[in-house]
Amino acid sequence: MQQSEILEIKNLLEKLFVAQGKKPDSDILADFVSEISTWKYPFSAVCAGIKSLYSENLPVIKVFHIRQAAELKIDRTESRGHCHDCGGCGVVSMYRDNGYSAAMGCKCSKGADVATKMGLIRWNGQEIQYTREGRFRTINKYFNDMGSNPGQAVSHQKAV
Repeated sequence: MQQSEILEIKNLLEKLFVAQGKKPDSDILADFVSEISTWKYPFSAVCAGIKSLYSENLPVIKVFHIRQAAELKIDRTESRGHCHDCGGCGVVSMYRDNGYSAAMGCKCSKGADVATKMGLIRWNGQEIQYTREGRFRTINKYFNDMGSNPGQAVSHQKAV
């Protein structure tokens, strides 16, 4: 987060404490700000979440309350991109050489987030990718094309 965003969050937190009838302690505010600055949430969602708590009746103000309020304010439609490979979901489907399918994080920015959260291997963008086990995975075009063309029914059969 930028310094101006951190100052804005600190000001909003001070107003939250005052609105809840509590005295804002500088150490507590610093702890709240340091925790909030590690979140990967959009700045606008964090601010809107804090503001939404002004009218709530909170006996104790916790970072958990702010996190929940911020999550509710995230606009999920703008976080989904227009990636041609994954359709904006961040995951591509691959086939291993032994016939089993596997999921990989796409090469797009959404894929980076999904791969980190789910512990997936990142796709290199190639049709064939070698892994640590030495197996290769080929892109499952059928599965990925469904995201961009959900109305089209295509059957995929494994070659014998």
